[in-house]
Formats: sequence, structure tokens, C-alpha cells
Amino acid sequence: MKKVYVISAYGYIVKKANYGSLLQFYALAKVLTELGFDSYWIKYVQKDESLLKSICKKIYKYIFKHKEYKINNMLLNSFMDFIDENLKTTKMTYHTKKQIKNNPPIADYYITGSDQVWGGTLEPNYLTFAKGKKISYAASFGKRTISKDHLDTIKDWLREMDCVSVREASGIDICNEIGVISTQVLDPTLLLKDSDYLQNENCKEACVLVYLLNVNDLSDAKQDFINKISKHYKINYKYIGGVSKIDNYINEKDLLYLSPKDFISHYKNSKCIITNSFHGTVFSIIFHKQFFVFLQKGQFASQNERIVSLLKLLSLENRIVESEHDINPDLYETIDWDNVEQILKNEKAHSINFLKKSLDIE
Repeated sequence: MKKVYVISAYGYIVKKANYGSLLQFYALAKVLTELGFDSYWIKYVQKDESLLKSICKKIYKYIFKHKEYKINNMLLNSFMDFIDENLKTTKMTYHTKKQIKNNPPIADYYITGSDQVWGGTLEPNYLTFAKGKKISYAASFGKRTISKDHLDTIKDWLREMDCVSVREASGIDICNEIGVISTQVLDPTLLLKDSDYLQNENCKEACVLVYLLNVNDLSDAKQDFINKISKHYKINYKYIGGVSKIDNYINEKDLLYLSPKDFISHYKNSKCIITNSFHGTVFSIIFHKQFFVFLQKGQFASQNERIVSLLKLLSLENRIVESEHDINPDLYETIDWDNVEQILKNEKAHSINFLKKSLDIE
């Protein structure tokens, strides 16, 4: 089998539990295997601080934030177990662009994406080290527009790519600015069926499942809205904990700490989903769940682009909650999943064809 090396969010999930970042690679790897390739996740982990500073931070957290430290370790261990059991990675962990340039993994094909690999100017995410064909699959800039400095830094790297696809429509506009031809494809998680995702069969709890990121105060927890939804469906709610500061604002009895398989199981069994997360939205769609989407505000508002782009593509913009205090009755209406699946069917075919063409599959 020919090898494909993929660079995406490995360096992020070794520090923070992020289900989307993990499962997007799982999905891409599964698709690549079905296409006849052996795929490996490149372990690129930047060292942002000295070893001494890193050790001091861990000691501080262990002593003064022991509960948070313990929960984070538990979740990260479940992520690493999932990777060890189900995915292939490079033996070597790279920490600098010089290191990966001087000793790159050797393959015929290299892929960057998906996730927000182009949200910054981290050079390896643009495959500058690659010795084979350079492909981006569903790469995301993470925002509608990027600064001139950002664009000037990356334009030559993008021009050296062999095949470019992006996740959001706005990504095509950014590529057009520098004369790079690109196409929009689905996030890899949407290329799989619900049954393709590994689950914990012992986990069958039904609830209103709440998956909120970037929670920095009580208002971000949307508790009044969640109480209304819980009352409407006559079932308890549970927040996914350990993924932001949500644990500081929600009672422990209402928190769930989930391994990747547990995460999938709770999506499968939930009554409905409340989220402000892109992949939280994606898995609501995959499992055909009634779902409610909050757009983020302030410094995190740029992250809405990926959610809005997906909802527009699937004609699901009405799932956005405009006011948590005055709920639009349409939000309770049954979603036309036949229409959603027809759109997804066409988009999946386009996305798979892009991969086949990029990987020289006749």
C-alpha cells in the first residue's frame, strides 16, 4: 500500500481534549484506507516553552488546580488510548520546522487538513517539508478573512501545493486573492456514516446533550435556554465537561467526562444537542439529532464562519438560536433529513472525487 502522511491537529490534542480534532483525522484515515492507502498522522508538537517552565506549570496545576489537572489527564489519556488502538502515527515526534525539514517522513503523498491548519503561519502545516505530492483536504483558515501579513507569509507556500481544497466557501475567496485554484469539500467527519464511528456500547444514557466551547462566564453556559429545552423534551440535560471552563459554572452532577467512544455514544443516544462547536454541529447532523446552535461572540466570533458555512450548505441556517430568551417555534420543527442527506450525498461524491484525483486514483 502507498503511504500518505497527514499533518493536522496532533499537536493540539496532546494538550487539550478536543473531540473534533481527533475524529476528523480518524475519519480521513478511514477514507484513505478505503481508497487503498496506508495513512499516518504526523506527530508535530511545538514546544512553546522551556522544559523547566513546562515542569513548573505542571507542578503548579497539580498543587493548586488538582481537580482540573486530574480531569484533563484522564481525558488526554483516553485520547491517547484511542490513537494507540485505532490510528497510525509517525514514530518520531517533531518539534521544530527545521527538524521535520531535515528528516521528513518519506511518502508519495502528503495531506494537510482538515481543521484550522491555515489559521496561522505554522510552516509545516503548509507542507513545506514534503518530498512528494502536496495536497490540502478541507483545510480551514478558521475565519472569513485573514490579514495582509498572514497572506503575504503563506502565499508562496500555497502556490507550491499540487491540489488545494478548503472547508469553507470563504477559503476559496482567500485562495483566489493569490491566484490559487481551490475547491470546497466536506470536513472528513461528514464522509463517514454514523455506524463508521467507534462507540461504547455500554453507554446508553439519553439526555439533552450540551457541548459548549470557550465558556468564560455563566452567561456563556446558556443555562436558562437549556432549562427550557430540557423541560420541553421532558428529559435531563448533561454538559460535556473538561473541554473549557464550563466545569467552573455547572454542578458536577450535570457534567459528563467522555472518552472519544463515549462522546460518540452520547451523540447517538441523546434526545437533542445544544452546541456552539463546529464538530458538535457536525455530529448532530451525522446522527440526525434535533439540534440548536449558538454563535460565539467577542474574540471567538471568527469561529462562526465554519458553522455558518456548513449550515448554509445544508439549508439548515434556521438551527441558529437568535435569542435564547425568545425561542423561535421553528426550532422545534422536525428537520428534513431527506433533503440534508441528498445534499450530503452530492457533496460526498465531490469530496471523494477530489481525493481520488489528488491521489492519482483512476
